Amino acid sequence: MIISREHNFIFLKTEKTASSTLEKYLRSTIRDRELLVPATPKNKKLIIRSHGTLAESSFCGGLGGASRILPNFLGLHGHARAEDIRKFLGADLFDSYKIITSERNPWDRQISLFWHRSSKRGRAVTPESFNAAMHSTLYNLRHYNRLRNWEIYSIDGRPCAHKVIRFENLKEDLKEIATALGLEFGDGIPHERGQYGRLGADYKYFYQDSTRDLIYDWYRNEIDHFGYKF
Repeated sequence: MIISREHNFIFLKTEKTASSTLEKYLRSTIRDRELLVPATPKNKKLIIRSHGTLAESSFCGGLGGASRILPNFLGLHGHARAEDIRKFLGADLFDSYKIITSERNPWDRQISLFWHRSSKRGRAVTPESFNAAMHSTLYNLRHYNRLRNWEIYSIDGRPCAHKVIRFENLKEDLKEIATALGLEFGDGIPHERGQYGRLGADYKYFYQDSTRDLIYDWYRNEIDHFGYKF
């Protein structure tokens, strides 16, 4: 999460959407002109006490799972929800910013999450292991497996982002928003297009029909809103 006063944007960091790449690019682009202050209640009080407003300050999100649950007490998380950022800044200031985020086909996004998690543990990823895990109550209890991107960029069930950078069109969308915000844009932005395993299989290779339908049930909001297809 980045709140940039200099360039007047808020970047909402979603998950498994190349958001870390995007955040790194945005930080490197603005770092010489802006100091990003952790968005904590303590810093908020200090800034208001000194300047009377948050409008001249830039912020970033923090780490730690607890801040996802208690942002009002611990500060905004790196994957902070738009709703919590709006509370932190105040409605008028929040509404004055351009809101940017990123999204990805949820069927592709889910196998990317499973692939990343399994690879870190040295476990082979097969259609059988993926489908079994998605339907496993135990696996879903043990792991953060149902991503909440819709909650990050929506308020009262409606997306609030002015620009959604599609993972499938990353460089082109980023170039468009960089130009609009007056940011420098280079071609050296890495982007891997969801190819998994030695066979270079795409995400559809791993799905059974029941798992395809399960993922739709989990993420029907973003699938229907953005018109994603399996």
